[in-house]
Amino acid sequence: MRSASRRGADCCTAEAPLGTAAAWERSVGGAELLESLLDNVPDLVTRFDRHFRHLYVNRAIERITGRPRSDFIGRTNRELGEDPELVELWETWLGDVFRSGRPAGFEFERAPKSGASRQCFSVRLVPELGPDGLARTVMGYVSDITQRRLAERESRYREERYRALVESSNDVVWTWEPRSLGGKFDPALAFWERLTGQSGEQQLGLGWLEMVHPEDRERVEAEWEASMEQGRRFDAEYRVRASDGTWRHLSARCFPVFEHNRVREWIGTMSDVTDRKQVEEDLRRAKAEAEAANNAKDEFLAVLSHELRTPLTPVLTAAQLMETDRSLSGDLQEFVRMIRRNVQLEVKLIDDLLDLTRISRGKLELHPTTIDLHEKLLHVVDICRCEALEKEQTLALEFDGQPWLVHGDPARLQQILWNLLRNAIKFTPQRGAVTVRGEREGTTLRLWFHDTGIGIDPDDLPRIFKAFEQGGSDITRRFGGLGLGLTISRALVDLHGGTITAHSEGENRGSTFVLTLPLLTPRGSPGSLGTGRKRPRPLLSGLSVLLVEDHADTARIMHRFLSQHGGEVHVAGSLADARKASDRLDRLDLLLSDLGLPDGHGTELLGRLRSRHPEMVAVALSGFGMEDDLRRSHEAGFRVHLTKPIDVSRLEQVLDDVARDIRAASTPDD
Repeated sequence: MRSASRRGADCCTAEAPLGTAAAWERSVGGAELLESLLDNVPDLVTRFDRHFRHLYVNRAIERITGRPRSDFIGRTNRELGEDPELVELWETWLGDVFRSGRPAGFEFERAPKSGASRQCFSVRLVPELGPDGLARTVMGYVSDITQRRLAERESRYREERYRALVESSNDVVWTWEPRSLGGKFDPALAFWERLTGQSGEQQLGLGWLEMVHPEDRERVEAEWEASMEQGRRFDAEYRVRASDGTWRHLSARCFPVFEHNRVREWIGTMSDVTDRKQVEEDLRRAKAEAEAANNAKDEFLAVLSHELRTPLTPVLTAAQLMETDRSLSGDLQEFVRMIRRNVQLEVKLIDDLLDLTRISRGKLELHPTTIDLHEKLLHVVDICRCEALEKEQTLALEFDGQPWLVHGDPARLQQILWNLLRNAIKFTPQRGAVTVRGEREGTTLRLWFHDTGIGIDPDDLPRIFKAFEQGGSDITRRFGGLGLGLTISRALVDLHGGTITAHSEGENRGSTFVLTLPLLTPRGSPGSLGTGRKRPRPLLSGLSVLLVEDHADTARIMHRFLSQHGGEVHVAGSLADARKASDRLDRLDLLLSDLGLPDGHGTELLGRLRSRHPEMVAVALSGFGMEDDLRRSHEAGFRVHLTKPIDVSRLEQVLDDVARDIRAASTPDD
């Protein structure tokens, strides 16, 4: 462009006015400004020589083709490897313009290599003539008219669609004159006669009502008469008997047309809406069936969860107790740890499926309190440390020891931290490294979970938080799991007002997950943290405990556990046995009861035992762990609802809290 502009300047006299283009180009920066302007227009501007080579292109070429404009300078479209048909089109039109010296234009379509929809372009070719009147170069101006063409196609489609709808419609426009003018229908007479077989004479007056279904007739007649008398709109749906003996649903609507404050006529439409009514009925039926299926699914999941959890309870409890038995050999303790880990994995799979169901139905509930997330994170690290050690991984923590006070559900926040840390360990190979770093940023807590593991393919990053996605079936086969942890974690983080994001430079280059949560302003230590408490031993010393459990293995292992902690334990396997045991006891401090019992429900048992032991504290033990189950147990009066299989450390914590409250309540005030 600069050379062309300078040639134009040479043809001008030195006395050319400052306002002319030549004088402007001669001014400081004129050519640069012109080129800058061309680079910022949305259309493509290019210049060709007589050999069809590009002498200049503006930056729009990069947006349209995805190639740097330097590729085009001095080269033809044919040399650039463009589509042969498109090259022929360009060369034909350029050749015509060079020969004729007259402007021309054409349109073409182009399919981007990215696979996007075809683009439409409009081309205007303008020759630049020399002193001999011959075209020396040709300027090409290319405009993207894709949206205009799409709009034109959409407009034509809508016109054709509207015409087809009108021509295929079964609706009829009709008029009706008041009885004082003869009560004449037109042209609905023919429509009605075709539909019902009733002649025009039979339709006059209220004769048409004879074809209306007996159940609808009185309502329709009253509405019709009221419309005639009051001069107001008539709008009704009703059934009429068709000539083939079936009942058809009609929708009739009409409006009064006034003349000198009197109704001159009614103008309206009449439609056969039988198919619509059938669809509505089908939809109502389908909705009812879907709701019933959803309820049945929820019930099935609840029962399945209960049935799966119940036999896992004695296995997990026994394994956790045996892990602390120092009399076992090293090999046996390793076997016990293996059993415990795999049972906990099964429990996690059950919990994830139930959580996903709660999330999809909007039934996930939080029970927030003020907690120190720093302590929660340390607890999660302790839980996961064994897995890291088994893989000889380096587990590094980079944060200070100051409290991170947040308002949230303790169990759900621990679940988020556990998912992120366990994922990092799980997808990091032997002797890899996992780093957890945390810091405050104003009122925001930011936690980084970084690993040196398998990384995440860039194509998989956008769907890493979707259910059942783990970056491909090969990842699932190698590492197992359902791919629900991150989906559930993001939903839980959203409910806590935070964010969670994933980052990776690619496969085998590690991953980083960043969790942010809003912090509370510190106002002393939270009362619910329970740090630094020295637990008395044994936990249940001097307390009378009634364990109600119908699963024999669970009852046996739980009896042993409670007895080891000093409780005076009584066991019952049904409501009836529990009532008899309660009647024999002068004092009952603690009730630990299953909810699904052979002869009733645990909530029913609690209500009956309260009358005899009003100060008793109740804890529910159940394989039913849906939100509704937790809500019902709390409403019934259970202090805590523990879902099977029960983690021993969690049970000990609950028993510790309960025992303290029981002793505090029984101690007389000073």
